[in-house]
Amino acid sequence: MRKSTVDLMLLAVVLIWGANYTIAKFGMASLSAEVFTLTRFLLVIPVLALLVWYKEKQLGIDKQDIPAFLLASLVGIALYQTLFVASLRYTSASNASLLIAMSPLFTVLGSVMARKERVTLPLLAGSLLCVLGVVLIKGMGEQGLTFSLDSMWGDIIAGVASLLFGLYPFTTTRLSQKYSAVKLTLYTSIFGSVFLGIYSGADWLQVSWSELPGAAWGSILFAAYPVTAYSLVAWNYGMEKLGSSRVMPYMYLVPAAAIVVAMLWIDEKMNGWQWLGAALILGGVFLVRQGNMLLARLKKQGESAPSPNQPTTRIQEIQQEKI
Repeated sequence: MRKSTVDLMLLAVVLIWGANYTIAKFGMASLSAEVFTLTRFLLVIPVLALLVWYKEKQLGIDKQDIPAFLLASLVGIALYQTLFVASLRYTSASNASLLIAMSPLFTVLGSVMARKERVTLPLLAGSLLCVLGVVLIKGMGEQGLTFSLDSMWGDIIAGVASLLFGLYPFTTTRLSQKYSAVKLTLYTSIFGSVFLGIYSGADWLQVSWSELPGAAWGSILFAAYPVTAYSLVAWNYGMEKLGSSRVMPYMYLVPAAAIVVAMLWIDEKMNGWQWLGAALILGGVFLVRQGNMLLARLKKQGESAPSPNQPTTRIQEIQQEKI
């Protein structure tokens, strides 16, 4: 599959995850974060299993990889997904999306500390542009960006969730080299559901499912299929094909997508500062993704270009022929 096609898949993920900040709140009105998260993964596991069977004709994994799957499931499913949903209950969607959008910075920091990535000018400049863009989008809106004592607990939860999602790629690096994105998502969902079931299974059994409002069911189904069955698989596939340093910057686009969805859904407006923030995010993602390549091309062109005072070899040959 072409890299441009993977980019389109990831842009669809951005739109879906951006919409989820609004849609997930409907589920939070009726369910706890743990029960909500467990339910969505229980719904999606059979679909993922059918996809794996259809594509690979077998479902097994090697026993020696189970500890790695358990770690990835704990970080990326049981903890991150639950904390993400919980943050929407205790703080505003603006605060949560801003803080969780910082996760690529933790990925870059982890890569630098692990000496898997060098700190380059495009990487640094692109990350700073993205952060500034996110702050403008979330801080210059009608509600503004608030960190009051009332929402502090939710802000802390969102910050921890951001850290976990930033570290999640490191838990799947070896697994993604051995297993397909679909199978990786299937088994992290299975083991993640086991973790979730251990500490929220009793609450899950006490829910009166027949009395849940339609909005809550819609929220759960959206989280199960577009958000997880498609988006998590596409995200893992992008990690496999492009690498974490090229995929994680897409997280910066999620707050912008959240506002676009709100504009279309609830007629929320964007002011000039927010449009500037969106442009900075797009520019920052471009720098992180293509900056090094662009610098290399410019350097190559500079080396191959003739000096103003020095004719090219071909010109010299023509002049010699005339003489």
